[in-house]
Amino acid sequence: MIDIHSHILPAIDDGSQSVEESLELMEISRKQGVELMVATPHFYAEKDRPELFFERRSRAEDKLRDAMFSDYLYPKLMVGAEVAYFDSLVRSDVLEKLCIRDTNVLLLEMPFRQWSKKVISDVIDIQKLTGLQVLIAHINRYIQFQERGVLESFLEQGIWIQSNADAFINKHTVRQALGMLEKNQIHVLGSDCHNLEARRPNMIDAVQIITDKFGEGKQTQIT
Repeated sequence: MIDIHSHILPAIDDGSQSVEESLELMEISRKQGVELMVATPHFYAEKDRPELFFERRSRAEDKLRDAMFSDYLYPKLMVGAEVAYFDSLVRSDVLEKLCIRDTNVLLLEMPFRQWSKKVISDVIDIQKLTGLQVLIAHINRYIQFQERGVLESFLEQGIWIQSNADAFINKHTVRQALGMLEKNQIHVLGSDCHNLEARRPNMIDAVQIITDKFGEGKQTQIT
C-alpha cells in the first residue's frame, strides 16, 4: 500500500513532534502493509517563505532518515507538501518544488468553505496550464460544503481526488465514501496521520472495509 498523505516529518508542522514519534508512526504503518509513505507537511503561503519552508523540510527529512535503522524495514519515504490554496496559486513559481518529489503531483488543500468560481477556476487552470497533476487532499473534509457538479467538473479535467482513510471508517461518512469510490470519484487513499493518539495510521481499517464491499480489485486500484 501507498500512504500518499501523512505528517510524519518531525517537528515541522502539527504532525509528529519528534523523531521517535515519526519512527513509531512509520513502524505502525509498515505493520499494516504500507510500503511507501509520502510525508506532506503543511505549506501556508501567507505564513511560510518558500525558501525557509524548504530548509525546514530538508532538516526534518535528514533527521528522520538518519534515525531510520538499516536493519528494520520501514516504509520507503518520499517527501512533498500539503499546499493550502492561496489567491495567487496559479501564478506561483514554486509549485514544482512543492510537488511530491520526483513527480509532478501537487497535493492541494482546499478552503474549508464553499468554493467560489475563482477558486474552482484557479485549480482547473493549474491542471490545464502548468503541466502539474493536481491532487485534491482529503475530499471528505469539505465535499459537504460544495455545490452539485463541482467535483464532476474537476474529474472531467483530469484532477485527482484523495480521501482520508477516516472517511471509510467513520460510521457517519462511510456510506458517502463508498458511494464516491464506486463512482470512481476517489483515486487514492491517505491516512493523514499526525500523531500516536487521535490521528494514528489507519490505512488497514479502511482497506478492509473497501475490500469487504468491492473486493480486492477496487482496493488495489486506490492503494
